[in-house]
Amino acid sequence: MNDSDVRVYPPGVRAAYMGDLTAALVSEAELLSGIREVLQRQRVAVAENDVQALEDSIGALARAVLLAGELRELRSSLLRRLTGESEIRLDDPRLGGEGVSPALQDARSVLRRAAIRVAQELAVNRHIVSRAMRSGEEMIQRLFAGGASAESAYAELEGNDVSSRGGMLVNRSV
Repeated sequence: MNDSDVRVYPPGVRAAYMGDLTAALVSEAELLSGIREVLQRQRVAVAENDVQALEDSIGALARAVLLAGELRELRSSLLRRLTGESEIRLDDPRLGGEGVSPALQDARSVLRRAAIRVAQELAVNRHIVSRAMRSGEEMIQRLFAGGASAESAYAELEGNDVSSRGGMLVNRSV
């Protein structure tokens, strides 16, 4: 289909598809806002060394990615019905250019802002996780490098001062 081709529908059908597209974009934006919140919770979990919260956030992100794929398929289907192509920009003139409804214009803007925010959150999380992994690797290297005792390396993780505790007795019987 070239740029001069226009899909012709009976009265009301195009408006219904445009309404469906608007609703789909709103759903995508809401999902992205939810993903943003999960990414923020993930950072807190990393900072607090909360393994359960981190695992929960990973599961939530996995579910969100699946839902995002389904919403993307819905958007592609609607775009194909409206323009004959499933992969066009939301500001493509074949969607009506500036003549689209204010609701669709708002939905496009909200989705764009939500996507930018999620991209920013992902960049922050990527940096934090990378830094946490480097820190963990350095601790493991110190632990097994022979320069530090296992007791002092583990105490460092827990924020304890080994020298002030003196000897320690471990009872291995259960």
